[in-house]
Amino acid sequence: MRTLRKILRGFFIESDTGSVSVEAILVMPILLWSYVSAFVFFDGFRTYNQNVKAAYTIGDMLSRETDEIDDDYLESLSDVFDYLTFERNTSYMRFTQVHWSDDDEAYSVDWSYATNGHNDDRLRTVDLLDIAHRLPPLVHGERIILVESFTTYVPVVDVGPKANLRWRAEYRVHSEVWRSFPP
Repeated sequence: MRTLRKILRGFFIESDTGSVSVEAILVMPILLWSYVSAFVFFDGFRTYNQNVKAAYTIGDMLSRETDEIDDDYLESLSDVFDYLTFERNTSYMRFTQVHWSDDDEAYSVDWSYATNGHNDDRLRTVDLLDIAHRLPPLVHGERIILVESFTTYVPVVDVGPKANLRWRAEYRVHSEVWRSFPP
């Protein structure tokens, strides 16, 4: 028994030969996949954060506006959003004015506009039931502007189960300055 240990110990202690190429072939695919996955993961969240910050910027621009707003202005805000997020025709925005009624004890849509030809995606009063938990509490007759942005994120490399992710960022603007809008 002692001899076998001595032989094995002597063999492993004295042997300094190895095959790095075999180890590299085994480890490199896992390292490469980990690196690419981390890049795609962080790039996706970078895109999401860009969209959120751009939606905040657009909402801030709307809250400071004192002139009347029309469709052309909202379309140009979508162009500003695309510029801020470096998007090319893969995003659109939805602007919705929402008010609270104590009589109905519910939110109602005053108007809604979706940019870049997504007119079918306008928000309706029926749709507010799905997002009512995200809206702030309002007093009777108070109105807010809900600014939403939608972007489809296509990763550079498909490494996960979802190849195309659709980011949605939203920002709520109290609209006390929106006196020019119809009730």
